[in-house]
Amino acid sequence: QFSGMTFLPFQKRPVVALGGARDVLFDSVMITGSAPGEGPENEEAVGMQIDVSEGVVITNSELTHLRIVMSLRGSRGLVVAGNRIVNSREGVNINGSRGMLLARNLFEGFKPRFDRGEHPDFIQLFTRQQPGSGQLEISGNLFSSGFDKAVQGIFIRAEDYETGQQPDGFHRDIVIRNNIYFGSSPHGIALGNTRNAVIEHNTVLPSPNGFVGHLKPPTMQSSGGFPPRISLGNNSSGRITGNVTTRVLASRDDPAIVVRDNIEVMMRSARDARNPDGLFQ
Repeated sequence: QFSGMTFLPFQKRPVVALGGARDVLFDSVMITGSAPGEGPENEEAVGMQIDVSEGVVITNSELTHLRIVMSLRGSRGLVVAGNRIVNSREGVNINGSRGMLLARNLFEGFKPRFDRGEHPDFIQLFTRQQPGSGQLEISGNLFSSGFDKAVQGIFIRAEDYETGQQPDGFHRDIVIRNNIYFGSSPHGIALGNTRNAVIEHNTVLPSPNGFVGHLKPPTMQSSGGFPPRISLGNNSSGRITGNVTTRVLASRDDPAIVVRDNIEVMMRSARDARNPDGLFQ
């Protein structure tokens, strides 16, 4: 158990690296990079790299000023709950892991380097030489990206499955519930290559910069101006119910997905984004 400690990077290694670990608790710790300055633009550290481990819990902690907050690979029974995940460039990356809970975390103040071609997500599921992830719940998180640099919310895709390199590469049994995404990426929640997914009671709405964000030549350092939505692609089963968003976009590859009882809020201007359609009193 680690409690009340601050972890700093050593050389270019992850700040915290676990391989083959079991039953480890991090409670009320700080994991941070070390580059000077207020923002994370010059950080190169990965906060936590957890490989082939089981029963790792991170609670009530702060992860800040990192290039990548967490890389979770080939692990089981992980809990990331009640943390402040702030002032970083890339969030939680999950590859080939099962039995996970990501709940009640604050994601805020992310500043990606678009001049480097970074393509950031708060939470991303992908496949690289691993089967897909499964038995995963993402609930009660706040994803706040209110400025004009578009950070994707929850982005799920199985690249190895799409290309035929991993026949079992799709993700299964994914629950995304009671989250709030406030930002300027079209991918508020993007769900692809899943079996038995549930997306319910989430709020996915644009910040004012979802309308006025723009690209700044010649470096193209800013990316915005896209009202976020819930989008689906190549999912074999599941349901999308009870969400508030600008749009639920399903493709012809999702015939078995049940989409019902969602509230689609029409957004017309940056002012409207502060209180869309007078929905919030």
